[in-house]
Amino acid sequence: MGFGKLLEEKMNKKGIKQAELAEAVGIPKTTLSSMILRDNTKIEIEKFLQICEYLDCDPEEFYNEFREQSKKNMPPSFTQKYYALDDFGRDVIDTILDKEYERCTTVKVYRAAHSEDNHEDEIVKMSKDVLEKLKNAPMTDEDL
Repeated sequence: MGFGKLLEEKMNKKGIKQAELAEAVGIPKTTLSSMILRDNTKIEIEKFLQICEYLDCDPEEFYNEFREQSKKNMPPSFTQKYYALDDFGRDVIDTILDKEYERCTTVKVYRAAHSEDNHEDEIVKMSKDVLEKLKNAPMTDEDL
C-alpha cells in the first residue's frame, strides 16, 4: 500500500472529501486525486505535514503506518530467505556465491614468459585489479 491508498483510508475514516482536503492544503484536486488513484509513494514534506495537520493525525504515526504497510507487501529479502534455509541450503548458496564471486573477480592468465627459473607453462588466477597493474607495468629495466 502506497501513500495514496493510506491517505484515502484516513480521509474516509474522517469523512473528508478530496476537494475539501485539496483546498485546505493548497493543491489542485486533480493532483490529490491522481496521488490517491496512482497510490503514489512520494510527496513533498511540506504538503505531507499540512495533510497530517488537517487530518489531525501525527505525521510520525502516519509515516510508520505507511512503512508497516509497505513491508507487508514486500517479498522477503535475500537475507531473510538465506537465514530461513537449513545448514545444507546455506552451504549450497555459499558454495555457489563463492564460485560466482571468483568468476567475476578473477581472470586466468596463461603464464609462458621466458625466465631464468625454467618454470613450466601454467595457468595463473589473479584478480582483475592485479592484471591491470601488470598490463601497465614496465616491460624491461630500461622502461623503469
